[in-house]
Amino acid sequence: MPVNNNNFEIENVELADTFEFWRTKTNDDIIAKLNYLKLYDLGISSATGGGITANVATSLGKLNIALNDVIQKGVTFTEDVGFCGGVLISSDILNLNRDDEGSVLMGSTCGLVLGPSTGGYTADGGWLEAGQSFSINGFTGPYWLNNSGYWFTEQDLRFDRQEGTKIQFGSTGTNNHLVFCGPGQGYTTDPGITAQTTESRGLNANTIRIYNMAERGTNVLGGAGGSRYNGTNRNQVAEILDDGTVHFTSGVNKKRIEQSSHGLTFGHVVRFDGTNYLKSFAGATAGDGTTYESYFSETVGIVSDVLGATGGGNTFDITFSGEVRGDFSDVIVGSSELTPGCIYYLSTTGEGMITNTQPSGTGLTYDKVVSKPVLYALGATSGLMLTYRGQEITPDSATIAYYGAVGGALGTADIYHTSRIAITNNHGFTSGDVISFYTDSAGSGYTLASRLNDLTDSTKAVDTARSVVGIVGVENTSANTVTVISSGLITGNDNISFAGMNTGHHVLGTTYGGLSADNTHFDDPGGWYKPICTILDANNAVVHIGGVQTTRPVDYGQAYQTAASNWGGSRSTTTHLINGSFYYWRRGIGIDSVTPYGKTADTYFADRWKRTSGASATAVGATHDFSIQRKTFNDVQDDVPGSPKYYAEVKGTYATGGVGSTHGYFHRVEQRMEDSNSLSNRLMSLSLYYKSDQSYAAGASVGVSFLKSVDGSSETKKDIGEFLPTSSWQRYSTTFITPEGKTATNSNSYNAIALYTTDMSRYGAGHTGQPGKLSIAQVKLEEGNGTTSYPEVDPQEELRRCERYYHNSYPVDKYPGNSTMINTQNTKSNAIQFMVPQNGRHVHKFSESMRITPTSLAIWSPTGLTGNAFNVTAKRDLTKTAGTSGLLGGRRASINANPALITADVPKAADIHIVAGFAALDIIAFHYEADSEL
Repeated sequence: MPVNNNNFEIENVELADTFEFWRTKTNDDIIAKLNYLKLYDLGISSATGGGITANVATSLGKLNIALNDVIQKGVTFTEDVGFCGGVLISSDILNLNRDDEGSVLMGSTCGLVLGPSTGGYTADGGWLEAGQSFSINGFTGPYWLNNSGYWFTEQDLRFDRQEGTKIQFGSTGTNNHLVFCGPGQGYTTDPGITAQTTESRGLNANTIRIYNMAERGTNVLGGAGGSRYNGTNRNQVAEILDDGTVHFTSGVNKKRIEQSSHGLTFGHVVRFDGTNYLKSFAGATAGDGTTYESYFSETVGIVSDVLGATGGGNTFDITFSGEVRGDFSDVIVGSSELTPGCIYYLSTTGEGMITNTQPSGTGLTYDKVVSKPVLYALGATSGLMLTYRGQEITPDSATIAYYGAVGGALGTADIYHTSRIAITNNHGFTSGDVISFYTDSAGSGYTLASRLNDLTDSTKAVDTARSVVGIVGVENTSANTVTVISSGLITGNDNISFAGMNTGHHVLGTTYGGLSADNTHFDDPGGWYKPICTILDANNAVVHIGGVQTTRPVDYGQAYQTAASNWGGSRSTTTHLINGSFYYWRRGIGIDSVTPYGKTADTYFADRWKRTSGASATAVGATHDFSIQRKTFNDVQDDVPGSPKYYAEVKGTYATGGVGSTHGYFHRVEQRMEDSNSLSNRLMSLSLYYKSDQSYAAGASVGVSFLKSVDGSSETKKDIGEFLPTSSWQRYSTTFITPEGKTATNSNSYNAIALYTTDMSRYGAGHTGQPGKLSIAQVKLEEGNGTTSYPEVDPQEELRRCERYYHNSYPVDKYPGNSTMINTQNTKSNAIQFMVPQNGRHVHKFSESMRITPTSLAIWSPTGLTGNAFNVTAKRDLTKTAGTSGLLGGRRASINANPALITADVPKAADIHIVAGFAALDIIAFHYEADSEL
């Protein structure tokens, strides 16, 4: 085959070939192929703009190829390209997608992926979850990408600009900037910021602040003008604290105020006078009534921040509503921190101050005060701002009266008051004098009173005893007047001292203007018995002027009792609760002094007191930790007044393995009162004494609630307070308005007072409430503002009230199922006994009619056997009388179980049916219980 191109293959020659063969191959093949080989001319002009340059060297036949500095044509790389140096983009725009429409309209993804990275973009980002469509963007390295107009990345962002990071919205307007400043960022032109260095910068708090309208201005740090934020028009929008709290400076529930020399500090309660913000206060601190107007108690909010002197000495924040957090120690009267669960009122003694003691007009002589709740304490350093209307209170709930008296005659009363009058002191009266208004032959006027006859003018002496006006209180020497207290409470404000005098009832004394202790030895001849007051202590007394008698009323043979009994409570029936002193525990539950009652079912324990627990439908498993035990007071204790004998110790929490596992559970101790339609919209006070087995931190509170049920099952609940027990006895009291009455749908409707040791609706999931053993004593529910007195209670009257709901026939020291036998053949007389007729029937009438027909009844033999009775005649239980004979010769037949039955179809009595084990005319003894509790 002839050679026709430079790719022709020349066959090898062999040693056996002839010289002629070699010559022919050389001429025809080798030389012919060499003629096809040549060095091609390069079309250099075809590479213009392509970025590659090539030329042929004039020597040695070399071809030189090089990459140009500038590539003027597009280049596509289908594999990775590495750069050992930097990449310079001479244009202002880096278009990584080369799409003329711009990235906003692109359907594809463009951007940057840094480092060795695999994967790609997915439609959404998020954690993979079972049953969800969320997916994770698949890039393994850091990236900043754009798709369909959105920028996205999985990396955190950090902004280090010392003035803060500015975000601009749009290109026009003056309110289109936000600046974010973290710790160490910002300017001292912002109120409350101090410089961290000699330069004017640095946020001095561990917070994030957000500003709007931050404009560029002069570089105060010394650079080119216009490159920094100099604080022009920097208005703080919000602040995020390190505990997650967000403070909005203005517009939601706060406002930032600029006011020179304001004199305010954190926690001050303020009002607005039309120009400035001033401290509010609830009473005249001078106490003379001349410097106070009720509008001084108006409040707009609480000072929640006072900013530092550098750039903010005149700046403070007011919170109008919601939560306020901080150190209240400078504004609480008598305390350094808030007590969780307490209501704080505007103070009557310090401007802008708060107190957890409700203001009262008791003991005031001239001044008026305002009761203004302003804060509900959520913790030691946090409270909820209250916007309740204030109530003006005048002395002793009335208006003080001023009587002008000239020459001893009554003047014209400008204003009327039922307990105090002011008279001109033309007689030298001093504080503590008892005075009368007399009339005799010489005229009339005020004089010192005495119970003794005046031998020179017996008429005058009679008049002084019969016409006692009251006790002299405050003296106003400049006005030459004195205040006379004619009734009601005397306090230290009245300037009367009873130091050195016995407490108790006092009558008109033998010394003119004086008092005498009232006792059984009041038998001075020739005097009048005239009750005046009861002295409570060295500074307090109650004035109750009575009529005159010739002798002291007799005691009808009763010894004069000076020591309180071991009963406790209140003889008065003003309390709506029964057995509030926990004296009766007739069911026998919790009475063991060693081992507490540990069952978890709902139960009544002390008479009228019920332990209730439960869970919502969403509750998860939790282990009950319940107990009930009756405890006995030491006879000489004085921590709890009224000398009670017993108190209740209850525990109601849940032992769990993790936070949240008690969600939906509750435990409470309650007393139910009949009729949900009663106690409607009534002002009432609940008080009690409490302690715990140890002191707990804030949050271990006991909740107090008022319940209503129209049917004995469904309930509505009003939370009325909380208290945090300590290891020592404390008194708790709360005054509240009861909810509106609701019409009952059956006989089991009720109102109830409930003490919650666990209450998820109040404390939230996972909170265990009071985890310890709660002790409670002397519980009272009274009309109005309540009292602090606990005089002796009549135990028989209290028992009668208990028996409306629960009866049993056991003595006070025995309980259902106990033996009341003298020996194996004779029963004590405290068992109920009757002579059984031939039909075995007997009706036992209750000592007190019950609320409804008993819903539960049980019968016991005095030996302690249930469903049984004792045959006194046969001297054995009914189950053991088989084969014996009765008085008439009849043979007795017994059965092994339930020979005695008890039923009821009316609230007043129970039917006893002796089924076996008796003969006619046998004497049968038994004990029983009947229950008609709510």
